[in-house]
Amino acid sequence: MAQRFFPNGLRLGITESSSEKLVCVAVHIIGGSQSETNYQSGVGEFLARLLLCGTQNNPSKQMIERRAKRDGIILESSCKAENILLSCTCPKEKLESAIDLLHEILFTSLFDSAAADEVRNHQLADIFSLNESPSYILSKLTNNVMFSRTGLANPRFGTATTIERMRAVDAKEFLTKILTPKNTVISVAGNVDGDEVYDLVMRKFYTSFMEHTEYKKLKYVAHVDNVKQNVITRNKKLNQSRILLSFPCNDYRYIKRHALSIALPILLGNMQKELSNLEYFHTESIDMKRFAYNGRLSFELVVDGEHALEYVKKVINFLETRGNIVSEEEFELEKNIYSTKLIEEYDDVKNLAEKQAKEIAINKQSFSVSSELLNVSMMHNEDAIKLLSEILDKKALTCVYLGSPLKEDVLESAINQNNQ
Repeated sequence: MAQRFFPNGLRLGITESSSEKLVCVAVHIIGGSQSETNYQSGVGEFLARLLLCGTQNNPSKQMIERRAKRDGIILESSCKAENILLSCTCPKEKLESAIDLLHEILFTSLFDSAAADEVRNHQLADIFSLNESPSYILSKLTNNVMFSRTGLANPRFGTATTIERMRAVDAKEFLTKILTPKNTVISVAGNVDGDEVYDLVMRKFYTSFMEHTEYKKLKYVAHVDNVKQNVITRNKKLNQSRILLSFPCNDYRYIKRHALSIALPILLGNMQKELSNLEYFHTESIDMKRFAYNGRLSFELVVDGEHALEYVKKVINFLETRGNIVSEEEFELEKNIYSTKLIEEYDDVKNLAEKQAKEIAINKQSFSVSSELLNVSMMHNEDAIKLLSEILDKKALTCVYLGSPLKEDVLESAINQNNQ
């Protein structure tokens, strides 16, 4: 990988891909929902959608789409917790066109009021739909507790109240706030000429940024310390009760983070085997989110409501007594399949470009597929055992319950009582 720095702080990463025919250009802008105020919750998602709705040269969503299709460009935008991401995947010979299109979108978008009305209606529909999802409610409540008073607690789609009053000017102001060279990483993945890419980015992005006089650098949410046990119950009629057990875990910068990813299928398998003889409905799944300086490991549980307390006791007991059991043989087997999935992921130029941009933005270092795979090969089950022992600390557990009426103190007692 070649990493280039421009005098104004803009960063460029170029990674060689196994693909001979495709390239991807990704623009990673630090900001995302973590940089929103409560009043403007959801503006990042609003912006990501509105950016594709018209520019000076292509003043409508349909014209932007036709412009991209003309050169075989797959154009995508998204808002995440820590960044706004735009990407163009295209044939190698259309690299310059892709860079031109991304520049056009970021620097000449119209922020049309009629387009904003359409985006707002679609986003409101998504919010109403999400609020019917028990999993979404659980996750939102968990973030509110674990990342309290930080931008990581902001819901990506915002709330109905904030989005209903959102206007095009709000998106424009948010873009002005976050689109500065020090906050921006441009990543190119493919079989390309590094000097040519540098010159293209210099002519387009660098010169446009030079028109600004004040450069602000946004920061990622700092590590959240002293996460203490919390139990939240919310009564809602459901066919089954849902519980989310969440623990703070290692962040994206942690060098041995792969060990935990490799171990999670083993942990889930052990848990499901332990609970296989229960004579009532239940399911288990594991989810992990890693941010620049924070992380969250969650166990989502679904169970017949009348057995919720008994079930939670058994799950907690398992996590306390056998949650860090990872045999060497199982770890090596999972490591093999994990490595294969990584290779498959990095063979995709879009995934590779996004990964590279994130690595530069957060770790400020070069990225290569070979070094990443080498790190995986050096992981051992002892690394996973140590990590799980540190993470599965009941004192830092956040438990969110959603289902049939249940008193909070009853659930808290069930969590703190060792199941004999």
